[in-house]
Amino acid sequence: MMNMKPYSLRSAALGVIAGVALTGSVLAKESEIDPEADRILKAACSYLADAKAFSVKVEVWKDVTLPSGQKIQTSRNLSVNERRPGQLRIEVRSPHADRGFWLRDKALTMLDRETNLYGVMEVPDTIEGAIDTVEERFGVVVPVGDVLVADPYRNLMDHVVSADHFGKVMVQGVVCEHLAFTGPNADFQIWIADGSAPLVRKIVINLKKDEGSPQLTQLFSDWDLTSPVSDSVFSFVPPDGAEKIEVTPSNESEAGESSTPATEGKSK
Repeated sequence: MMNMKPYSLRSAALGVIAGVALTGSVLAKESEIDPEADRILKAACSYLADAKAFSVKVEVWKDVTLPSGQKIQTSRNLSVNERRPGQLRIEVRSPHADRGFWLRDKALTMLDRETNLYGVMEVPDTIEGAIDTVEERFGVVVPVGDVLVADPYRNLMDHVVSADHFGKVMVQGVVCEHLAFTGPNADFQIWIADGSAPLVRKIVINLKKDEGSPQLTQLFSDWDLTSPVSDSVFSFVPPDGAEKIEVTPSNESEAGESSTPATEGKSK
């Protein structure tokens, strides 16, 4: 069975932020939904949901606590191509992993290039249906799955009990709206580009229920919602010598680096 590690926000209940340092002050917020934060997130999710296809790159950093107690960060890079309603391609690369996901024609294929093993799972014909199915049946969490679905707003607001808006800041040279959303198990912040193209530029999750309260940071870049994507991008062709193996229903499957501790939570 393929050993794949989760990346998406879906696995963690969305965030609790007790206070945020802003311009040298800590602003305590009550548990409520700020209308402006809700409006900005909803507009960003609608903008992305309206795209028929897109590509994006994501740099992911996660805290890992060593047996000695020292906390370090691991990193991986994702390259994502999507065409609605049912085609998806994700490449995951890091010093310890080189893996790919292909979704097309009701089949999700996962390839581990290090072992040259691949598995195929039968899934529904929509991206969100496929994401739900592989998580529920196989324990595989598709990387950044919450921004890939047809209704990102519903996914991101699930379990949220309060939201705050902290104004505009710069992220990777882009002016962004800084939002924070609260829930029972994790801190969750999101930075959304200001202007006519409100795309996500950064997400930070603090998985406070996990040992050591690890942080997961996702940096989004090279968004492209206009360039056509070739059909071949979504077609899996087994590499020379690749062996097909059965992917058995299980809650133990992980998508990503087998050398790092499981759980980016059911996070994003």
